[in-house]
Amino acid sequence: MNPPADTPRRPDLRNGAPPGGRRRIMREGFLYTLLTLIGKISGFLREWLMAYFFGASLITDAYRVAIDLVRSIVQIFSGTTVETSLVPLLTRWRTRNTPRLRALLLRFTAWTSLGISLVFALGFAGFAPWITRIQVPTYDAESAAMVTTMIRWIGPAVPLFVACNLAGYLLISYHRLGAFGLMPLVLNLGQIAGTILVGKNILPPEVLPVSYDIALVVAFAILLFDAWRRRPSGGRFTKERMRLVAIPLLRNIWPLLLLAFIGQGRIFIDKIIASTLAVGAIAALWYARFIIEFPLTTAGNALLRLALPHFSEVVEKKDTAKLRRQYLILLDTSLWLLVPVVVLVLRTANDLIRLIYAYGAFDADSVEMTTLALMGASPALVTLIIQPLTVRIINAQGRNVRLLDVMTVQAVLNVALAYGLSRYWGVAGIALAMGVAQLLATMALIPRLQIGVTRAALGRILLWGALGGVLYLFLWMVHPGGSPLVTLLLNLVLTVSGWLALSLLVPQGRAHLARFRRMNGRGGGKDE
Repeated sequence: MNPPADTPRRPDLRNGAPPGGRRRIMREGFLYTLLTLIGKISGFLREWLMAYFFGASLITDAYRVAIDLVRSIVQIFSGTTVETSLVPLLTRWRTRNTPRLRALLLRFTAWTSLGISLVFALGFAGFAPWITRIQVPTYDAESAAMVTTMIRWIGPAVPLFVACNLAGYLLISYHRLGAFGLMPLVLNLGQIAGTILVGKNILPPEVLPVSYDIALVVAFAILLFDAWRRRPSGGRFTKERMRLVAIPLLRNIWPLLLLAFIGQGRIFIDKIIASTLAVGAIAALWYARFIIEFPLTTAGNALLRLALPHFSEVVEKKDTAKLRRQYLILLDTSLWLLVPVVVLVLRTANDLIRLIYAYGAFDADSVEMTTLALMGASPALVTLIIQPLTVRIINAQGRNVRLLDVMTVQAVLNVALAYGLSRYWGVAGIALAMGVAQLLATMALIPRLQIGVTRAALGRILLWGALGGVLYLFLWMVHPGGSPLVTLLLNLVLTVSGWLALSLLVPQGRAHLARFRRMNGRGGGKDE
């Protein structure tokens, strides 16, 4: 007779084996960071080729609209929404050695997500003209036709992306990130090939979304190879088993689904606002955001992906003191590392854009628009890491409903600021609105963690923000100049030296410097 679905079993590879300890987690985190760094380098090549062949133009706008539609749908039905609901449950049931629940949960999530994604893929084909009219209402008929064509060709990417994510989340629950880390590299290589073929006029622009579809097929094959032998085994669905699986998942996911719709709706509206400014504004926002997201999609992404299962384990053990200590260390370290980067980007935005993108079809207008977008987006360097880090604890605690009001206000504030500021500062206003709204929402979320970090966390945000303002004034007064490369290097040297000097003035800064000295010493620092 088979035991009940929630009866603990002895662990094995297929049915919830423990991932192998802290050293294994650190190794997987390092591998993931390395692979995503390689993927990010290939992403720079992809963006450089897009800028070289097309600049901030209609083709780039149309492709970005199509790609972002896919990512919006995936984000809602299998992206961070599903990850932050699924991984805590998979981790909890791995810790408790209840493999059947893991198996049934994965199957339930997979069939539901894939079914919804197929509906959207068909919807892209049938309703592409209607979507185009909403997304870029000011485009003429010829421009709108190109956007419509790319939306139709990008449709198959929705179920493919969902399948990749589901395989990846199973691996994440085992702290196996290697195959998932290859995904950006594979997608970028496919898009690089498509960009070259279109840029050389060998194939029509429709090949751009097709190359994305083909790359997703290859990425799914790689993920499936690693995930297949780790799929948990389990029996057939019964009413009792459905209740055991569906209720915890729905309790976790419904507030996140609502927030995902609100958040992706905000991104959709941002593009509508940008399309009313000028052709190429959507592309300029993307080029700038790509630079801003570099820290997040390398070390930051590895940190956030590892943080969720780790926080889930700590919450399961009810070790509030450890959770509080680790959150403050991660928050403080992120601020200390990223605030000077924000200052550097603000001071050298034009030089960065000229150095990275200003070749081929990337003309002076493209440089100006992208520079403004980069300056506006620079505060998001910090908020794109500290907000998800804060949200991950609430996800791990299973209190996602506590996010609803704050994140809804954030989306409304973001749209209002984007519309208002864009009237005065153009694309810079749209980009700035995101960082400001995220920062205010993060400060409102910190008291809801219920782990006794409110005063300390808000104090650190204000401290490093104030020191960042002092550093900016210093660079503004010195104002080194020259060619883009020389200006960038001089500002980099002044930023690093100035930030180290400011860090010595406060205890938190001296603690960071001491920690780095210990890490570089023979014995290493203490591991949390």
